[in-house]
Amino acid sequence: MFSLDAFSVFFMTQVTVVLVSLATLLAWRLNSRVPGMRRFAWGLLALSFGSVVGLFRVVFPSPVVLLVFNAFTVGGLVAVAQGMRRFRDLPPLSRALMTGIAVPVAAAFLYWILIRPSYPFRVALLSPVCALLSLDCAMSSFRGVSRRSRMIHWPIGFVFLFTATFLTIRMALALSGFYNPGAPLATTIETISIICSNIAYIGSAFSIMLASNTRLRLEAEEQANFDPLTSLPNRRLLLDRLQASEHNALMTGQRFGLIYLDLDGFKQLNDSLGHDAGDDILRRASAAMKLTAGLGNCVARIGGDEFVVLVERAADRNQVKDLAARMKLAVEREPVTPNQPERIRISCGVALFPDDGGSAHVVMREADAAMYSAKRRNRPESIAPVSGLMSF
Repeated sequence: MFSLDAFSVFFMTQVTVVLVSLATLLAWRLNSRVPGMRRFAWGLLALSFGSVVGLFRVVFPSPVVLLVFNAFTVGGLVAVAQGMRRFRDLPPLSRALMTGIAVPVAAAFLYWILIRPSYPFRVALLSPVCALLSLDCAMSSFRGVSRRSRMIHWPIGFVFLFTATFLTIRMALALSGFYNPGAPLATTIETISIICSNIAYIGSAFSIMLASNTRLRLEAEEQANFDPLTSLPNRRLLLDRLQASEHNALMTGQRFGLIYLDLDGFKQLNDSLGHDAGDDILRRASAAMKLTAGLGNCVARIGGDEFVVLVERAADRNQVKDLAARMKLAVEREPVTPNQPERIRISCGVALFPDDGGSAHVVMREADAAMYSAKRRNRPESIAPVSGLMSF
């Protein structure tokens, strides 16, 4: 079945396969926080071990060697598929489904290796199984990918789509008789199959390494720029946005507004109700602010209970004041706790660039001062809401 050319191709690729497996394991150790990397790496290592065993099946074509080779190949692909699902935060393949497929396939495989040995039928049996696992990896990579993340996940998907395609072609060729002993193209087809397998193997390994590195980088950027409790931009990202807005306003002559918001009596609430309740208040208040602000404005949490809203391209002060009033109402509809009638209280201050200052820093300071002025005027004796809107 194997000529020297096919054997040479198979042997030379083993070194690359083993090195790539070790590199993937190293990537897992370095990127151990990435979900699914451990399972994916061990799956590739199982495929690598299966490839090495497959090399010995040419010299020692015993049933035991063939069983070990195919068991590690299919098992490695299962681990890779489960790792890809974990990497994409998808549910794993169910054990019932895997068992329902594995039992009849294993029985048929044992029949074609022990009772009626037939290499073409074994190829036709296992190729669609491996193709389906590869297709599942591809669909996991393509499913629910945002435009920003396409360059992370799509390369892996195309690699596994290529794998599923050539495995399907391999099954069709086996059923057509091209793998029968003495077939003129059997050796050539097997050589091409080996090359395709290793292209897919190496491509998937490097793709997952690049994807995991990119994922960690994006997570680090998100941790640096977003508040972990509310998922809102933090002070650092707000300052970057402010700098960009100031530059744009100076270039175009447009205005931008700032709304400074602070929860009234939050420290007392946090101390009396506990930190978990305080965190819940902050999450619900920030969600109400973000929903009211809309997509075009940036809502940021810059301190414990302090928030700033950047209103880009503000037409005038009344537009910003109206938005601040709507946000105040939205937040003050929220109860302090689900079982209490009292409502969250909030104070707001508004400032406009360039009307209230020649720089974003000055405008932010003015909005802060306006917020504290409102807080002094409306300082409550309790946490019950006051009627009407605050004055600016």
